[in-house]
Amino acid sequence: MPLLSLMILIPPVAALLVWLLPGRRAARWTALAATLFELATATLVVSGFDSGSAGFQYLERAAWIPTLNIEYLVGVDGISVLFLPLTALLFLGVILASWNSTRFSLPRLYFSLLLLLESIMNGIFCALDTILFFFFWEL
Repeated sequence: MPLLSLMILIPPVAALLVWLLPGRRAARWTALAATLFELATATLVVSGFDSGSAGFQYLERAAWIPTLNIEYLVGVDGISVLFLPLTALLFLGVILASWNSTRFSLPRLYFSLLLLLESIMNGIFCALDTILFFFFWEL
């Protein structure tokens, strides 16, 4: 199962749901559910990580721009695997801390942008291709 791609794709899909579902409560609960699912996926990645082997694990590779030899290449090593659950915990804390503070301002915009930022950060931590890393970094 492509867990790293799943971790990169869960938040934008949830951000789209936040925009499609009407109401402030739906935005909050969708963002919370997506972040909890992200934390569960990150826990799966950490628990399945073999710290005894050197190199990258959970490698996923696909041709992105083959004429320029640019690939969608993601993976984690011993350091970046720790950033995935920490990012999920950070965003879980942010969503819970701002649960009532976005009551009258634009909660759907706020929570969808938070989810997009979470996806971008996961992309930065998992990218192994320089152009892919630069793409996520610039986002």
